[in-house]
Amino acid sequence: MSMEIIISEVLKLTPLQRIQLIQLIAESIAAEEKSKNSENGITSEQENELDRRIQLYKEGKMKTTSASTVNEKMIKKYGL
Repeated sequence: MSMEIIISEVLKLTPLQRIQLIQLIAESIAAEEKSKNSENGITSEQENELDRRIQLYKEGKMKTTSASTVNEKMIKKYGL
């Protein structure tokens, strides 16, 4: 089925049905990503920690350091 047909059919849905479709798609993507994380050796604890840190970052509650600053520190410390 082509994207044009899919889009045409989706636009026939009510707004509520389209929202439900978006939720279904988002959940399927999240499940797929979670599965990929498991395949890549990331434990659920590690994933939870990553989620926690991302949330802190989004809330502006995490101190960050620019890549250039990290590079400068690595060069000074290790002579890289």
